[in-house]
Amino acid sequence: MAGLTGAKPSASYQSLLRVNDNTGIDSSLEVVEDGAGTDSPIKVSTTNVTVLDHQVNTQYAYFGCASSATLPPIADTHYPVAFSSMLFSSSTLSLGNGANPALVLDISGLNQADDLVTYLWYIPDDITVAGVYVWASPDGATGDALTFHLMSYTIDTSLDAAGDGGDLSSGVVVADHVGTVTSDGYESTINQSLTIQSANIDAGDVAMFTMAADGTNGNYAMNVTVKYYLR
Repeated sequence: MAGLTGAKPSASYQSLLRVNDNTGIDSSLEVVEDGAGTDSPIKVSTTNVTVLDHQVNTQYAYFGCASSATLPPIADTHYPVAFSSMLFSSSTLSLGNGANPALVLDISGLNQADDLVTYLWYIPDDITVAGVYVWASPDGATGDALTFHLMSYTIDTSLDAAGDGGDLSSGVVVADHVGTVTSDGYESTINQSLTIQSANIDAGDVAMFTMAADGTNGNYAMNVTVKYYLR
């Protein structure tokens, strides 16, 4: 291809690509257009690229459990859901009965580190959560009012004999369902998109998805998808 060599600007400007203002690329995504002002399907910023409004580095993570996981055993209590492989521990791990799950957890005092590891999503790179989507249904004919959270924590990575490895602190509500969503029982599923409250999770932190119910009418199966971007 000859490119633009020898071409006059008046004859070649339509082949040039530009963002839609004259200030250059900044932190906001802007449409890339040609010299004639025709939009392309690409947006760029100093940190991200999207194609057809989908970020190039879009990623997904999954939490879930079968109804045989017996969640929740106690009403009005937050319980984490297994990460990725739909596995579940032989016992549940309580994150309290406050409005939100507990912001700290002394796992060394509970002797439940084997349970904790099944729930953890370790974040090796800085990410931004863009969406959390939940499907759920109980194994009984009557349902409960449910509350969902995606939480992030700082995790203690020490390996010393003190036994502090795995303790959680600095909890943050990444996303939640404002209010409750009522399940009608095993004749139907419910689905819910959570509201993002604090989208960024830093490298080295962990995330957990939790559920709580106002009763114990059924054991819940859950299928959770988290959409996120590297940043």
